[in-house]
Amino acid sequence: MNSLILQKQEEVIALAQFDIKDAVLKKCLLKEDETVITVPDGVTTIGKDALCGLQSVIAVTLPESLKVINDGAFYGCSSLTSVTLPGSVERLGSCAFAQCSALNTIYLDNKLTEIGNSAFWGCTSLESIDIPAGVTKIGYNLFGSCLSLISVSLPDTVTEIDERAFKECTSLACITLPDSLIKIGNMAFLNCHNLKSVNIPDRLESIGEKAFFMCENLHELEIPDGIASVGGDAFSDCVSVTVRSTISGKPLYKAVTATDGSSAYNFILRNIWDKGGFDFTAQDNYFPALQDENLQYAIAFSRLMYRVNLSAAAEEHYLDFLHNNAENAVRYCITQDSAELLGICKKNGLITAGNVTGLIEFADEQGNTSAAAFLLTVANSPEHDNFCDPLSSLEL
Repeated sequence: MNSLILQKQEEVIALAQFDIKDAVLKKCLLKEDETVITVPDGVTTIGKDALCGLQSVIAVTLPESLKVINDGAFYGCSSLTSVTLPGSVERLGSCAFAQCSALNTIYLDNKLTEIGNSAFWGCTSLESIDIPAGVTKIGYNLFGSCLSLISVSLPDTVTEIDERAFKECTSLACITLPDSLIKIGNMAFLNCHNLKSVNIPDRLESIGEKAFFMCENLHELEIPDGIASVGGDAFSDCVSVTVRSTISGKPLYKAVTATDGSSAYNFILRNIWDKGGFDFTAQDNYFPALQDENLQYAIAFSRLMYRVNLSAAAEEHYLDFLHNNAENAVRYCITQDSAELLGICKKNGLITAGNVTGLIEFADEQGNTSAAAFLLTVANSPEHDNFCDPLSSLEL
């Protein structure tokens, strides 16, 4: 009997930590040395800021009765390391786990269909997360400054990635976007410095301003031709963007989007995408003023390869530039290790008797044996009888 009374007293003491009304946990009071919270059965909602700032808590157990975790519920629980949401939870409020800097893992059940803005903002230790099927929107700043995040799984129910959703996820190297996605918001992947690979689905309709700004390791990106809106600076620091046909899946053209660093060209790139796609005319007109020679080679060869809206005058200008810098132009192609670019060099007479020997030596120095072999073949071909010396004896 005494043991039963003692057990009941302990339960009362434990429940006294919580302010619960109408199945809503409104507040939790802990002693300084307490590190574990067990939310009582019967609680259906954890109220706004209910456990906010409990910095000593390292673990929490949630009941199967729980349906809603409201805004800021665990905000700033900086020692909390792991959370498992029960299958009953349907909604996670804004900033629910924001600034939980030690949170390494969180398990979300498939019944969860709504995740509020900034729910995991500043969870700097969070490494991976699987978003449940049924969630349709990755909210504003949802994973902002999740510096350790390396893996995100998005379901085919997601149609929108909102502004700043993955801002400053500096460890994120690749992400697979679902086929259901329609919109990528402004600055969605801003400052994802390590991002190297992103697939852009065919259904996507719009990409916001600075969506991939300062993603300097995202060298190439491929987007569908059905995109109706591309915001300013969407692909700044991305070297090139290939536009593919949503019907055939084949590339329609490649746009060189790298900058020479000048404010004038940056201004042009900021607004170079419109409803018709990439504004090649603006790039063609500015080409002579570019301050980066390698960028000029990249654009010139790209325009000759993908001739979208290429006027006769612009073509002549690009060819004049390449002929005036023939040897360096071919050297650029060798460094790119592109047989296709070398083919353009051959077709347009950039490989000559005067430069071929030096080019073969340069290819050897670069360890590009296939380029060296190609150049040797060109040098010894019947159509190049004007070459001064036979080159078949050159060692590759």
